[in-house]
Amino acid sequence: MRYALKRLCRTPVKTIIFILLISLSVSALSISAGMWKYSYDSIKHSKDAFTTIGILREIEFTEQIYKNSVKPKYDYELLSKVKQAAASSQYAKYTDIREYLMGYNPDMTSVGNLAANSGLFPYAYSIITGVCESVGYSNFADYSAVIKIDKDDLNILPNYVVKDSKYEDIEYIAINGTSMTTDLEFPFKVGEKYIIYAYIGAYDNEYKRWQGKINYRNLGNTDYEEYYVLSEEEKKEHPEYSRDFVYKILDDSMLLCHILSTDAQSFLDSGNEIWNGIVNNCRITKHSTEILLTDDMYSIYTFNVGDTFVYRGRIIRKDEYEEGAKVCLINSSFAYVNGLNIGDKIKLEVYESEFAVGNRIIRSRGVVSTVGENDSEDYFAPLGYKGQGFITEIEYEIVGMYRLPPSAERGELLISQNVLIAPSKSIEGDFNTKPTEAEVVRDVDGTIQRFKMERTSIPGSFSVVIENGKTKEFEEEMAALGYGGMFYYFDQNYSQISGILDGYMKTASFIVLISILAWVCIAAVFLSIYMISSRKSLATMLSLGSGRIKAFISEMTGISVIILIASILGLIAGMILYGKVIDQTIKLSLEGLTTSTVFYEVINSEAIRSPKVVWLSVIIQAAALMLIAAAIEYSQSGQDVLKLMKGLKRKKNGKKN
Repeated sequence: MRYALKRLCRTPVKTIIFILLISLSVSALSISAGMWKYSYDSIKHSKDAFTTIGILREIEFTEQIYKNSVKPKYDYELLSKVKQAAASSQYAKYTDIREYLMGYNPDMTSVGNLAANSGLFPYAYSIITGVCESVGYSNFADYSAVIKIDKDDLNILPNYVVKDSKYEDIEYIAINGTSMTTDLEFPFKVGEKYIIYAYIGAYDNEYKRWQGKINYRNLGNTDYEEYYVLSEEEKKEHPEYSRDFVYKILDDSMLLCHILSTDAQSFLDSGNEIWNGIVNNCRITKHSTEILLTDDMYSIYTFNVGDTFVYRGRIIRKDEYEEGAKVCLINSSFAYVNGLNIGDKIKLEVYESEFAVGNRIIRSRGVVSTVGENDSEDYFAPLGYKGQGFITEIEYEIVGMYRLPPSAERGELLISQNVLIAPSKSIEGDFNTKPTEAEVVRDVDGTIQRFKMERTSIPGSFSVVIENGKTKEFEEEMAALGYGGMFYYFDQNYSQISGILDGYMKTASFIVLISILAWVCIAAVFLSIYMISSRKSLATMLSLGSGRIKAFISEMTGISVIILIASILGLIAGMILYGKVIDQTIKLSLEGLTTSTVFYEVINSEAIRSPKVVWLSVIIQAAALMLIAAAIEYSQSGQDVLKLMKGLKRKKNGKKN
């Protein structure tokens, strides 16, 4: 053994060259093997990680409530048939039919963004107690009452009113409405104190006061007032109306304001059932969150296209959907306002809410406008608590927080800040199955006409999850059934990404082949040169009386030292370069690519970019060299001295010739 090591030291140049050549081939092959495995795993995991969805824009099947909206493109009766056809497609993995509930917790509050008009309905409905200081009329018989808020009495206000320091000194609110009393009087009188149920949806910067609105229609009550034509005598009695008609409340008990002769709580304690119900409903709604039950959060449009994304914690896992795990995602703003963090538990009393149909004007030509060409869209919003009772109680663990676009508004395909996302199976039951009535408004020959229309499903609650890369085949199948062009497809850029990964796979495979050939050539050269020198050493040791086993071990020690040092150097170089190559690959992959965070999570996950293949490849190469060298050395050590010497002599004569 000592002799073998001395022999290596006597030929340092040759030894160093051997080590460098082997280490270079080892590192090159290990890196290329690692890249091949990385590409293979990326393709494999991408197929499972990405979600391709088909969405029916129900707006194109539905008569919208907005008076200037376009006519539906398709018959509404087709809607359920198209959904059934999509669910039965051979390319459909499953359908995600999302359900909506609400959950109440007295220790939390709903949130809203006043600037973006986001997340306000129905949480902006408030209880205001205060004194009427002035009353004004408009040309359209609408009234505006300026109320000084009694901050020492009962007030149930949105978080953006009570928690924003910018507004903490605001004392006034202007309450706007349309309905006169049954005797055609204004519902408010100057100097009287009132308890009021109104929607606080704006702030008047000019007058430094809140803007509130009494709007019965958005409470789901469409039969609350009547169009009343004024007689000539009534016009004289009310010259301030300045028109021929007003809207008159059907019953004064329906007015959402009430004169107080005491404080609000004493009034409620006196047993007024209507106002006790209003206050209780308002309080529960204010402290509620919407529960969106889904089988895959990435089947939701805004998550699929990356507009909404998880920025803290993690997504809900596949096994958690299947098991109905009590886990959830919440909005970051909701978490901040309520002091919630990842890992916290949130306990909710669950109730089912009916829906009001609202209308949203599409102001910008962003991602949403690529889905439809209309300038407005209907959406469903929960009405909140209306005394319907609680279904069950549930406790969720917060595993992630998502972030919405800064100007996010509720829409057919969009969610609000107050949405909690949980697995469908976490709450048992079928919900949102009752048809909803929508009041459609039309301008017919200059006259506004209203009529009711039944909606049988919630827009934006249906997605068909399609096999990745099969949207073309799915569309052809739908077209054959007469439903072509009715779906809009989103695949998180899977089609583009799969092409990139396939290219990497082909490149990695080619590099692996070249690296193997280079390794074989270098190994052959190294072993050939080293074994020539080894024959002389074996002949010398055997002629001096050393045993064959001792001679074999001595020679294997020398070659093992070279292979070991070269492998260690190759491993170090391979590990360093592999990390840099992966980082550069990820950078190039994401360059100029518009996609959700799914692709980044896939190609940057520890499981995929693990260097295990690199060091495993180095071990295999070292073991292969050792075994080949051992086989040759064993064969040579089994020969007698004369044969070894003759072999050397023949090689020397060959060189001379």
